[in-house]
Amino acid sequence: MGAPQKILDEVTELEEMIQKILDSVSPLTTVRFFDDTIATVRANALLLDEDSMAWFFGHGFEPYHMSGARAFAKSIVHILQNQGPSVTKESADNIEKDTLLIEDPWDIITDLEEDAPGLDLNSPEFYWECWREKVSRFLAFCVDGYLVPETLSIKSLAEVATKTEDLIGTGAEECNRLIEYFIYLRADGAPFQRDSTLYDKVNSPALMASFTCNERVLAALFETEYLDVYLNEQEPHQMIPFMNNLLSRRNTTIDLLMAVCAHIAVMSAESSYRSELVRAGTVRHLTRLLNTTYQPLLLILAQSLVNLTAENSQAKIEFVKESGGRFASASLGVHNVDLERALCSLLKNIVSQEDLIPSVRDEGAIPVLVKKLEASKVQGVLASEAVQTAAASALWNLCTDAESRDIATSAGAVR
Repeated sequence: MGAPQKILDEVTELEEMIQKILDSVSPLTTVRFFDDTIATVRANALLLDEDSMAWFFGHGFEPYHMSGARAFAKSIVHILQNQGPSVTKESADNIEKDTLLIEDPWDIITDLEEDAPGLDLNSPEFYWECWREKVSRFLAFCVDGYLVPETLSIKSLAEVATKTEDLIGTGAEECNRLIEYFIYLRADGAPFQRDSTLYDKVNSPALMASFTCNERVLAALFETEYLDVYLNEQEPHQMIPFMNNLLSRRNTTIDLLMAVCAHIAVMSAESSYRSELVRAGTVRHLTRLLNTTYQPLLLILAQSLVNLTAENSQAKIEFVKESGGRFASASLGVHNVDLERALCSLLKNIVSQEDLIPSVRDEGAIPVLVKKLEASKVQGVLASEAVQTAAASALWNLCTDAESRDIATSAGAVR
């Protein structure tokens, strides 16, 4: 019995060692330990995304570049402090007290960019650019609530960058330059152009054809006025084309898609923006995303399309051209009252235009809408009156067509 038990113990020890290595690569621990050496090397090489940074840094594995990041944060607080109490009452003297104040944050950026582990002057430029991008992402993470959460964030910098009153000196300009650095928008395979503005980059068709950026920073900025201000500061306005580009881009993350669509939902609620969004082709891009199964995104998409298709024939036609009726009908099977209501309202808008009824009818919307009129089959659970009302409104418009009436009757609408 002794020998088998020894073999079993050795196998268990080997499994735990392998798991430590794996947990050092992905911070989803199934054991309570991880390989310190691998974790330290990965942290120093900045081979971490933001979620991994939060996890590893929280467990004491901060890169040796963290001292530079602390000096960087202190430098930015110093810039904000010099803009007067309307920006921040925090003093740089109270931030990272053991860290020397370096007034120009770009000096720190340059030092960190030149301190690349494993690279030298003979290393390919591609590797150096990858490192510089990692430095930007690392500093953006540290500034966005990690080091000085009560004062520093991407949103607080954006607020200063768009502030036009009560500022002393060049605080808005400095914050704008830093934000553009944090976004790190560049063409795929090309170096970051620090001297080129965000507007110039977005206004470049060649760059927009294939680009990379820090999407978490962009997602945060969509919750502020920053992009509206800087992308619409000159003609032609680039805010809506940039949003359309992000919607159509294959590898845009779900978080950034949510931020873009939420911004469009807000804009589409104002009549002054609706026609501009429709003319720019935003309906087409939103409709193509309706094939997603992620319900929070579906809801924002549906709400935006409800606003855009209200009394706008071009928007309705664009929706039908992209088989929007099929996508909407397929998503009506979910059990989410807000989403069901929005999708029913969207179909009602579309079929209020008589010549579009056959397209929606032939994409199978009628049986699904009829089903929404039925009482709940679960005892004690009532069907949503709001959903039933929206479905009935859509069916009312559809049934102005004789063939649609026959289909609705066969599906049990009369019952």
